[in-house]
Amino acid sequence: CPVKVEGSDEIKASVWKGKGDAVLVVANFSKEPRTATLAFDAKRLGFDGAKAKWTQPEIAGVQGGALAPDLTAPVTVPGEKGFILYAGNK
Repeated sequence: CPVKVEGSDEIKASVWKGKGDAVLVVANFSKEPRTATLAFDAKRLGFDGAKAKWTQPEIAGVQGGALAPDLTAPVTVPGEKGFILYAGNK
């Protein structure tokens, strides 16, 4: 996977990548808030994920649209919650 979670075994991340774009899903499987750092493998992702312009799109029934968190810093994810982010040319 082109992203690795560091600092919490209870936060998981997955990436689905296309040509020049990607969807990142981050979820906290614990009941309590957890903080972790996301380490991106730019070669495998195809771009520098930490510096990319990620957006949190509105997805009805799942999440509201919002500014994406700063992925160059540790991210706190509420218990039993997560987020879906998009970066790319669409």
